[in-house]
Formats: sequence, structure tokens, C-alpha cells
Amino acid sequence: MKLSRQKLGELFDESLSNFQEDFRRIISKHRHAHHHLTVEELVSEVNMAMLKKKEDIIDSFDGVFSDTEFSKIGYAFAKNSIIWVHGRVSKTAYVYRRSDYSIETEDGVRTSFEIACDKESATEDPACLDSDENEKCSYILKMIKEYCYLLTDQEMKVLLLKEDGNNLREIAHLLGVSHQAISITEKGIRDKIKSHLSVAPFSDETPHKISSGHESLQSLFEAYSKFSDKDRKALSTLLMDNPKRYTSEEISQTFANGKFTAQQICSFCAKNRLSMFLVKKTYKKYSSQEEDLLVEMTKDDCTVEDMMLRLGRNLGSISSKLSHLRRDGLISIYPRRQEKSLTQKDVRLLALFKEGYTSLAISQELGLPKGFISAKRGAFTKKGLLDNASMDFAK
Repeated sequence: MKLSRQKLGELFDESLSNFQEDFRRIISKHRHAHHHLTVEELVSEVNMAMLKKKEDIIDSFDGVFSDTEFSKIGYAFAKNSIIWVHGRVSKTAYVYRRSDYSIETEDGVRTSFEIACDKESATEDPACLDSDENEKCSYILKMIKEYCYLLTDQEMKVLLLKEDGNNLREIAHLLGVSHQAISITEKGIRDKIKSHLSVAPFSDETPHKISSGHESLQSLFEAYSKFSDKDRKALSTLLMDNPKRYTSEEISQTFANGKFTAQQICSFCAKNRLSMFLVKKTYKKYSSQEEDLLVEMTKDDCTVEDMMLRLGRNLGSISSKLSHLRRDGLISIYPRRQEKSLTQKDVRLLALFKEGYTSLAISQELGLPKGFISAKRGAFTKKGLLDNASMDFAK
């Protein structure tokens, strides 16, 4: 007896739900260690693929549902999806622009991404986010929590979980996100702390200056004032009553007697979804005469620094405009930068290169990393101080 299409759909959904453990076993058996997705992620991909083909699969039953046939189809989808998904993910920019691998450590399997994040933390901020390492860091954490406008809600959650002693994977599990997302969030927290503190909190060797009390910690945020409930309400009212009328700099100068910086105003607006009421900062555009002057100076072989001095613009502005001119075909080459004088170390390295020393030999002689020496050789060659023939590839 043939079943209705609705009944076949219900049996399909039920069988798919019961087949989840079989999917895990099949994928675990055929998945290679270098696969870009985990077993659970592949199970999700298989489920999505079968649901997309649900109507075609039901049609293949010809009105009679069979658990055996469903198992064969499920096995084929699971096994083939391992290859299909790996090929598709390998072509994404996230994958082909990085080189990721896994290695065994004392803490279990770690990816190169996690190791790179840990290395950056160790080299730049050895005490960052390790609240139990010293008393100074606990005081800084306390101040950061008081000045919570610096961090987003998600960053504050990560910080509090980190303070409780949770590691990266535990935090990711508690928040229901990937551990890579938590690594990026931690890096963002470090960057914000460093950009808002008036001293270097993680490299300062004078913790006794901070441990003297709460008042001394206020100096760390001496350029920033905390928003009170009254300030928040007044600023929100000002913005909504005057939409698209003031910039953050203008509000900073007039609101609360200049108590808050323009950056604080922007942060407040972004957090409270009020950015639409601000006037965006406009930048001075280049006139046609200035564009013609840049083209002429490029033809005269002037340096970028000469252009900055002549037009009174900063490096970023000049570089951006030159890129536009080159893209539009008004200039054929990018102007050269002003040559910097060589340091004593560079002069010594250059002399050794010209004497025929290899990068490895110089590294052993001076006690410098071979990668640094090789990079210097490449820079000298690019500047024309060395011939290409003198390049060595010594290991």
C-alpha cells in the first residue's frame, strides 16, 4: 500500500532524527585528521544536504518507505559530504589565506591559530587577562569593570568568565560560540585596554604605585570621565532632539562642559544605537589644482614627503589620493619615499653581505635571528644596495 506524501515526509523526519548517531560513526570513520570541519559540523552539513534533497529522496521511495533504503541513502550522503564539504571550504578565503594545522600539546590538541594568539599574548602582554598573576592586574580589572563603557556586552562577559578562571574552550562552550571567536574577543579587549590607559599597565614595573588605593587608579583613566545616569539621559535627549546637527567633536566641546571626549561620545552612541543622530566627520577633498600638482610632482620625481610638505597633508591622505590617481591612469608609477639613513647596524650588515657572508654565517656571528638577517638582505637588494646575484638561500 502506497503512503501519502505527508506520511512519507513524517517518516523521513523521524528516520533522520534517529540516524544522527549513525552519521557520527560514519563521519568519524571516514573523516581525515586534516579536515577543516569537526565531526559535529559535518553532521550539520549532512543534515542540511538531506533536507535540501528531501523531496527527491521521498520521490525515490515510490510511495513505500523503507528503513533499509533510507540507511543506504544516509550512508552515501555522510560519506560523500566529507569530501564535498572539504573541497568547498578549502576554496574559501578564510582557509586558503592561512596555513592552519593541529599539534598535540600538554593541554590537548591545539591549532596554529590558538598557538599564534597565545604567542602574541605572551610577547606583547605577559600578564594580560591573567587575574591571579599579580595584585596589580586585579585592580586594573576592577577599574575596567567600573568603566564598562569601554567594552561591549560580549567582551564584558568574556572578561568576567576569564576572571573566574575559565580557559578559552570553557568560555566558548559557556557562550555557545567557537574558540576562535573568543580568541579574537580577547585580543580586542587587550587592544582597548592599552588604547584607553594613560600608562602601560601590563609592562609597568611599579605595582606599588597602583596598590596604594582606589584614588591612584583614577590616574590611569585621567582623560576619561564616567557616564552617570543623568549624563546618559541628557546626552540621549540632546541627540534625539537635534538629529544630524552636531558632530561628536562639537558635542564633546559643549556637552557637560567638555567632560567627555569625542571618542567617548562615539562609543556611547554606538552602544546605544544613536549613531544615526550624529553628523559624520567630513574630510577636506582635493581640488582639481591639487590633483594636477600631485601629477606634476610625480612626473618631476618628487618624493611623497615633498608632496606632504607642499600640500600640508598627512601621509595617509597623500597615499590614498596617489592610489586613486594611479587607478584612474593619471600617473603610471607610485612616487618614491624619502630614503632613510642607514643605522650603524645596517652599515655593518651591508659590509658583511658585500664581503660574501651568508645569512646563516652572519646570524651566528652577531647572534641575531637568521630570519631578521635574510629580511635585511632582501631590503638592501630592493633598494639597490646589493645585487640580486648576491642573494643566498643558506639554511
